[in-house]
Amino acid sequence: MDLPIFEAVKANQSPRLRTLLQNGANPNARDETGETPLTWAANLGHTAVVKDLLAAGADVDAAGHRFNSPPLILAARSGARGIVALLAVHADLDAQDSAGTTALMRAVERPEDLVKPQRRIAAMVQTLLDQDVDPDIQDNAGNTALMWAVRWGNPEAIRLLAAAGADLSIRNRAGETALQIADAKGYKEMVKLLRDLEK
Repeated sequence: MDLPIFEAVKANQSPRLRTLLQNGANPNARDETGETPLTWAANLGHTAVVKDLLAAGADVDAAGHRFNSPPLILAARSGARGIVALLAVHADLDAQDSAGTTALMRAVERPEDLVKPQRRIAAMVQTLLDQDVDPDIQDNAGNTALMWAVRWGNPEAIRLLAAAGADLSIRNRAGETALQIADAKGYKEMVKLLRDLEK
């Protein structure tokens, strides 16, 4: 059974959460899956709750076992651009989960099960880049954020990453560059874009 602090976080009850914190509730408590209030709030996109937890000293980089990611990566995946902006100031921008995934990689995703409009994706990517995130970190498969953007068919993210100095020549563990991935997928627009960027 959840502690009251987790109940308040999941229900997006900021006033109740503040009362609990003022009365000594631990902002870094762990539930039965090892998650913290902040990982839950980031994953659910509860911006006011995240602000309350940060003000109370919540650990911005703590990851649990259920989601297996720090709050910034969870917020980027869920498309919570306001939370990404809040966390980016304090969190380890280049932190990776067990698959080597970073917040920048998750930011460029456009999975069908999540409502992530392109303008929100672009805003999150730019926010992270403005904080000097490393665009060339590779996940366990050797893919960079640029390669993720190609796989998700996201030319705007490709432009933003390239403008920030992302290395177009990096190869993943399969020996592919971002251009080769685009070509293999038949993404003609992105093939042209990447060729133009390489000039």
